[in-house]
Amino acid sequence: GRLEVESEIGDDPEDSIVSTHVEATLVRQSGGWPGARPKDDSFKLDQLRQQCSELVDIDLMYSFGRNSGLPLQRRFRTVRHVQKGDRESIGRLEMERDGTHLGFWLGPSLIDGSFQASMALADADVGIGTLKIPLSIKRLQPTGRPYSIAVWSYFQLIDFTDRTTVFRSWLLN
Repeated sequence: GRLEVESEIGDDPEDSIVSTHVEATLVRQSGGWPGARPKDDSFKLDQLRQQCSELVDIDLMYSFGRNSGLPLQRRFRTVRHVQKGDRESIGRLEMERDGTHLGFWLGPSLIDGSFQASMALADADVGIGTLKIPLSIKRLQPTGRPYSIAVWSYFQLIDFTDRTTVFRSWLLN
């Protein structure tokens, strides 16, 4: 299947701007959940929270996006709690219960929220700076039970330049 996450700026539908934040193609692989699970790919939430011990102010984190031209409507702001460590973050994501969460195995705003949680790694003095918010997914591999409307997102920053960001991200249920 295909996935797009967009937001609309402006109240007038005739004069609003639609911004696409994320586009993805989903491919099911054979073997179901157990067959797709990679070796050594399990996490202990308590350990991740210890590794990422610095609490991040959510309003400050979202201001980095606003200041970079990425204002998000409430239903797209899914990060409820986030902590960071050295080049990694752990965040609690939750979809709004406004009807937009119905019918999804994995809600688009949760995927977008996992990218948003990466803003927690930005320097508070300079904002996002050269850290780019990811806008595409190279591979999405389900490895456990179906997701709910609230998940944990664990994010590892591998490398970033002025043009690219390389990362690994897990949605943990």
